[in-house]
Amino acid sequence: EMGRAAQPGAPQVPPVGSPELVRQMQDFWTDNLTLWQRFVDPAAAVPAPPQSEGDARDRRFKAAAWRDDPWFDWIRRSYNLIADHMLRGVDALEGVSDKQKEQLRFAAKGLVDAMSPSNFPLTNPEVVERTIATKGQNLLDGLKNMLADIGKGQLTHT
Repeated sequence: EMGRAAQPGAPQVPPVGSPELVRQMQDFWTDNLTLWQRFVDPAAAVPAPPQSEGDARDRRFKAAAWRDDPWFDWIRRSYNLIADHMLRGVDALEGVSDKQKEQLRFAAKGLVDAMSPSNFPLTNPEVVERTIATKGQNLLDGLKNMLADIGKGQLTHT
């Protein structure tokens, strides 16, 4: 049964048909389709919402290409949409103690941060631009640094 906990004290999985879960899924897909329409046919799409305060403060997306290039703008907005919905989903969980919700939010935030498109070379316009400018030397230098860190058994933080 979906609503039964695996262990005593574990959070309950909301029933698949719960009205709140259905509403959240509908909101996610509506937002996602609106974003996709804006990317595919900007002239016919609903105008993009203004940049959120949190998005404006996010240092990972400070380069102009994250907003000016339609591809990277779509990647950034898609990431923010998924991240926002994931974190709202944790906040909306019912039957979960505040402590468990805090733990779930911490884990979800860690996952969201790890999956940021700024962390991956092909989805980060700054890395793409630098790779073109250096003819890939930046990637070779990064690989050399990573192998040196592995050899030391310790990551170097920059």
